[in-house]
Order: sequence, then C-alpha cells, then structure tokens
Amino acid sequence: MTKPLIIEGGGQVTIDAGDRGTVFSLETDGAVLRGLHLTGSGDSHDTDDSCLDVRGHRNVIENLVIDNCLFGIDLKQSSDNLVKNNKVRSKPRDLGVRGDGLRLWYSDRNLIEGNEIIDSRDMVAWYPTTTYIAGMSASAAATRSTSCSPTNNVVENNSFYDNSVGVYFMYTEGGVLRNNLISHATGAAGMANRFQGSQQMQSSKGNEIVYCAVGIGSDLSPFQPDSKIWVRNNRFAYNGIAVKLTSELGGNVVTDNIFEGI
Repeated sequence: MTKPLIIEGGGQVTIDAGDRGTVFSLETDGAVLRGLHLTGSGDSHDTDDSCLDVRGHRNVIENLVIDNCLFGIDLKQSSDNLVKNNKVRSKPRDLGVRGDGLRLWYSDRNLIEGNEIIDSRDMVAWYPTTTYIAGMSASAAATRSTSCSPTNNVVENNSFYDNSVGVYFMYTEGGVLRNNLISHATGAAGMANRFQGSQQMQSSKGNEIVYCAVGIGSDLSPFQPDSKIWVRNNRFAYNGIAVKLTSELGGNVVTDNIFEGI
C-alpha cells in the first residue's frame, strides 16, 4: 500500500500469500491498518519475507492477527508509528531459522503496546531512539528474547514467560525496565534481564523476576567510566542466581531489592 488509506477488516478479512514472499507492504505515511488476518509469508531470510513490512511514518497498525509468518511485523527506518494489540505467531520451524515476531530497525519514537508474540525467534529493536514497549506478552519456549539498543528505550508492564532471555539491553545508553513480570527463563542461557556493554540504565520499580536461571546479568556494563547501571526495587524469587556481575568494572548499583527462595 503506497497511499495513506484506512483499511479496516473488522476481523473478517484474511490476506494469504500462499507461503511466498511478503504478505502486505505498507509504504506510506499516516495510514491505518486494522482488523486483518495476515498469513502465509515465504521462508526466505535473504528477502526478509514477512507478514507485514512497514516502510513509513505515523501509521496505526492494530488488532491484526498474524500467523504462519517468517518475520511478523518488520519496521525499517519507520518512525512515530503505533503498533497496538496485534497477535503474532511464527511458522513452525526450528528456532534458528525462524524470523523475529516484531523487528524495528533504525526506527525511532515508536509506541509498541499490548501485542502478543508467540513461538517466534525474538522481538528486536535495533538502533532506535525512544521506543516505548508496554503491555506486551511474549511467551512459549521457542521465543528467545526482547532485545533493545541503543538509546532511551522504555520497557514496562510486559509479561515474558518461558523464553531463553526475557529482555536483553545490548550497547544501550539510557532507558528503563520497570513493572514487568519475567519468569521461567531457564536452561543453559536462561536469564530474565541482561545488560551487555550498556550504561545509564535502570532495572527498577517493580519488576517481578521469578524462577529463572539468572535474574539479572551485567556483562561489561556499565561500559563507559563514571556511568551506572541501577538494579533496585525488584523482587527476585526462586532463581538459580539472582544477580550475576561479569567483567565487573564498577558502577553496578544493586539496592532495595527483595530476594526470596535463595
């Protein structure tokens, strides 16, 4: 779609690409896409086959049901969009060859709210600024992580269950993780929240981290001298390791947390 139209499916419209290519391309600004069932993308990582490609700004994408897709919703250089109340499920493939349920690449100031992602590889936000992720449910053992980089991302009021890694901040500066429930990140790489090469981050104000192999891990973080990683006001319950500091250079501040079942 290349014009700023309003397309309202009312939950009664299915667009099926027959397992070939990308199902729907949104290449405009200011459009509304609502109430559709998008299914049957191709399998090619070379062409990033997805159920929905977004290449525009200030669009509204909500109440979509997306399944049998390699990549679910894929935003590239697309800013100021609202992505709300969508349900995304991947193709039934081995984890290593699945795509991401939701991916943002060089896309700024997007609001990601109330989405459900199941059986996908990851939800990733690469090189955005000021992305707000709230009310999301990411679950099933095959979903690996929600990853964010680099600046001022807010992740709050989400539920992450049975994933390899709950939330992964990589080379991120600024931002907050708060009021999330992260549970059952188990296995050899299981971790609720990981900081890598990050600084000026807060994991604070009401995160519930329950039954994970590692609760919070900090690796080469904070990366810059005189910066901080704050871990405070969280509840850690029945984790293998509650807080793990690797390559500790100083600057991790762990305070006012509750530890249970140690």
